[in-house]
Amino acid sequence: MLKAFKELNEFYIQQSVGFSNTYTYYSNQKKVLAMAKVNKNVSKTIMNRIFQMIGLHSFSSHHYYLCDDKETLVYKLERETGFSKKFQLKALDGNVLFTYDDKMNMSHPQVIIEDSVGGKIASLKGDMFGDRVDIIDIDDKVQMTITKKGFPSSMKELFTTGGGYTVSINRHVSDEWKIAFIAFATIYDLLFFSKK
Repeated sequence: MLKAFKELNEFYIQQSVGFSNTYTYYSNQKKVLAMAKVNKNVSKTIMNRIFQMIGLHSFSSHHYYLCDDKETLVYKLERETGFSKKFQLKALDGNVLFTYDDKMNMSHPQVIIEDSVGGKIASLKGDMFGDRVDIIDIDDKVQMTITKKGFPSSMKELFTTGGGYTVSINRHVSDEWKIAFIAFATIYDLLFFSKK
């Protein structure tokens, strides 16, 4: 578990684009809590470059490290190249902790969050391309809300930042599920808004 999130139920996430694609998690006081940093050694494959050049970003692989506020590696966030590949949150030893299965249906895109043995714990509900989505558990109770940030406030911000979100997690969510939801904030942007 990322210690900075232990007692925290609301945070912000901001993508920084440029030479390295990074998602930074902030507290309400703008303190850095964590980062999802691209693993450059894995993400620059020939197939990835081809998919990106021809605009098929959803087929690209993604390899990120989820780091704490001191940039210590804590988890891996990965998806392999290909059509029906799933995102996975892994421990550093490679053990899969959670899987994020995106069921791409243009009329109703859906993401199912599964635990390490394939049991469904939650799913995405809402307008995927709108301003707000909820993560609901199997009892249809909202466990997390992601709200998209508005337009950039300056020209510099327009060219150096990507998506920005406010994230609220139900205070009764277990520590185990909380890390699944924290990681999903990055996956949400990668699935529906990223062109990297």
